[in-house]
Amino acid sequence: MRIPSAPKFACDRQALTWIREICERQQPNEAVKIFYFEDLDDVVLRALRSEARVLQGLELATVLKSARSQQALFFVASTDTYSLDLRTKAADAFEKSVQTFGVLLRGLEVQQIYDRYNASAEELAETQKLLSRLIDIVEDKVLQQKPEEP
Repeated sequence: MRIPSAPKFACDRQALTWIREICERQQPNEAVKIFYFEDLDDVVLRALRSEARVLQGLELATVLKSARSQQALFFVASTDTYSLDLRTKAADAFEKSVQTFGVLLRGLEVQQIYDRYNASAEELAETQKLLSRLIDIVEDKVLQQKPEEP
């Protein structure tokens, strides 16, 4: 028996909300204390690919201390197949994640942000502004962080 889509999506969205609420209760430097039956980053990625669950996916990605979640937020914010409104929400979520956990992206992941901005020369001004904002978010946080002791 196949479950109709509407109740299934409602259950999925509620489950994503509960996972986000559990993650929000944790301190920023504390490991999330829930059982991992599957990788929560994979849950985020699947939610972001679903029109019915994308907003819950953004919310969950915001509260996970994960480079993959930050990378997924960057992907949504920088991909022009998403609406400008959704891309702006993804940039807001990316900013909140970076403010909470620091820049978890490293090396080539950070380079992708610059590369994507550089490739936007022929795109709409709104897109360039959004991509510039992503760079500013990363650079501002990096400048705020104290260098680690050797």
